[in-house]
Amino acid sequence: MTVKNNYLNRGYLVTSTTQAKKIAKLHLEKLDLADKFSFGLPEVDDRYHVWRVPLVATGHRIGEIVINSKTSTIDYKKSSKSPFLIKKAMEVVHTPKKVKK
Repeated sequence: MTVKNNYLNRGYLVTSTTQAKKIAKLHLEKLDLADKFSFGLPEVDDRYHVWRVPLVATGHRIGEIVINSKTSTIDYKKSSKSPFLIKKAMEVVHTPKKVKK
């Protein structure tokens, strides 16, 4: 049995990292933050039936978007809050880059 089939047997609508990233990107686009973050490696938490998609900026994990695996909706209670992400995005914009010597 493949991993994807295992997810389908559990009733998951989100069965791949690609799908999880697309959903997370749509969420960031609604917040006008899609260009501020990149994604770490999404992973499924099969205990809670969610995908966790790490948000990365300047090489550091900033937060995460949590997606319900069975409904493909954002879990707002478990995800990093929008005001926090907006604040972090502004910090990234205003952080000077280090110059290599």
